[in-house]
Amino acid sequence: MSRHAGRPSRRAATAALETHIAVLKGEPLKAALATALREAEGLGGQERRFVALAARELSRHQRLLDLAARQLGHSPGKHVLTEDQALVRYTLWRRLFCGEGWARIGPEVKLPGPVRPRTLHDAVLEGLVTKPSRSLPRRRARSPSSSGWPPGTRSRGGSRSGWRRCTRKGRSRG
Repeated sequence: MSRHAGRPSRRAATAALETHIAVLKGEPLKAALATALREAEGLGGQERRFVALAARELSRHQRLLDLAARQLGHSPGKHVLTEDQALVRYTLWRRLFCGEGWARIGPEVKLPGPVRPRTLHDAVLEGLVTKPSRSLPRRRARSPSSSGWPPGTRSRGGSRSGWRRCTRKGRSRG
């Protein structure tokens, strides 16, 4: 993970998971993040940056993380507690998107865990990280010339910037 993503720690993981749990229960992301950061005492600037990144990424890639959990044999519907769902998603996000192994993820999520109540054992989370699978989804790197939507298409290019393409043939308004 790059230096710009912040510093992962157990306290940062706790705040990120609390944010994601609040979002899953219906609270807006921005309000949940503000509440979690306010309640997390002693977080440094880089840890706060990591919390914000992790909370946004967990919400953004929720379906992809659920697909990865399903492919590893842990269906999201299998976990009754919202806290368990968030913990599985966080563990898979650290594995797939951050490229971390159990040696790094383990201290962040092991019991006594970052969230309570919890019904998952450490062995289940370790299995999610260490179980080999070639069919797991991976985040696709975006090329600078790719517009990103629809997937696989390239931007039209030309001399017009994005906002001019949206106006009438590049003519200024007024």
